Amino acid sequence: MLTICVFLVLIILIFLAYLDTKKPNNFPPGPKWFPIIGCAWQFHKLQLKTGLIAKASEELALKYGSLVGVRIGCSRIVFVYGLRATQELLTRDDLQNRPDGVFYTSRTWGKRRGLMFVDSEFWREQKQFVLKQIGFSKEKMAHSIGKEVQCIIDDIKREVKDGKGEGLFEMSDLFGVPILSALWTLMVGDEYAKDVKEMEALEVIVKDLFGNTRMIGALFQHFPFLRYICPKYCGYNEYKTVDKMKTTYNSNTTRGFIDSYLHEQLAAIGLDLLFAGYETTSKILSLSFLYLLLHPVIKKKAQEEIDKIVGRNRLPTLDDRPLLYYIEAILLEATRLFVGSALALPRMTVADCNFNGLGKRRCIGESLAKAHMFLICTALLHTFNFEAIPTDPPVVAFRDGFVPSVGPFRGKITLR
Repeated sequence: MLTICVFLVLIILIFLAYLDTKKPNNFPPGPKWFPIIGCAWQFHKLQLKTGLIAKASEELALKYGSLVGVRIGCSRIVFVYGLRATQELLTRDDLQNRPDGVFYTSRTWGKRRGLMFVDSEFWREQKQFVLKQIGFSKEKMAHSIGKEVQCIIDDIKREVKDGKGEGLFEMSDLFGVPILSALWTLMVGDEYAKDVKEMEALEVIVKDLFGNTRMIGALFQHFPFLRYICPKYCGYNEYKTVDKMKTTYNSNTTRGFIDSYLHEQLAAIGLDLLFAGYETTSKILSLSFLYLLLHPVIKKKAQEEIDKIVGRNRLPTLDDRPLLYYIEAILLEATRLFVGSALALPRMTVADCNFNGLGKRRCIGESLAKAHMFLICTALLHTFNFEAIPTDPPVVAFRDGFVPSVGPFRGKITLR
């Protein structure tokens, strides 16, 4: 009798394992699925081989087409590859929603909150609120950016002075703390002084979060049981950093953007703006200065354009349209440098590389992000010369994260 029971259990398990390998009808083509893990092992090996998730997905697209269906653990994922397919994905109304699950709710006390990972009417209400708040904060943000730019200049000047006229800098880490500081002013108000050590500690938290999260999600998203077994290894601990913000909230005082949103029961929006604003802006700036180190002629031309305005005894502003377009072209070319290197798409043009996205989900902080990058670029290029170090030339290399980023590179900075 026991033998028969064991045999029946085995038959049932085998049948369930077989069902677990079956793909849904009309699911895009992709690698073979195995029970429980799906095609996680094949994709992991491909990622190790190519070095980036972006390159791994490219290889799959070359084999299966512009739509590739995979399953990582319990998560079914569709990769979209190519310019036309990506544009369609970003602009079709029926593809604007976001998935649900432990990965999207763990950071917000088990509920769907924030702006990045919500949809439908709830998302539209939050978007309207944020746009209204950002509109009221533009002057304050511009003032904050100006102060942070001056802080960057002063810090670099001290290092250059200590280096007897030149300094060797890790360029990929040059912008993180100042950008976080400016965003923090937008969120909590000027009256809350920003301590440099606190901003450095906050940057560590943000970098850990994004460094342990990949474009396809964290490990605990695909294998939820891992958050109980190894919460640190699977990225679960880093993803719950929002709890630290909750402990500082005071309902009796409206300090600024965060508190007004907490009063509206939409706490996570501040976290989304802080992390998203830091991640994209700092990485694009790092990428842009890598691009300028690799193309000194373009750097010199940008400095000449800036000098024409500064020669009129004023600093560049967003009203200087020709210069604004020129600096934006540099930022977009730098983005294309990443796209061409990481995705092997040299035929893409500058116009194709919009780092603010398309469609309804286009970055709502686009104007602030552009202002931030423009003012930082123009101020630094006006004040300093940036050159490659002959004995340690910059290399175009990228590493995975929530958003792929440029690898470490150094540059020599001198006063103009």
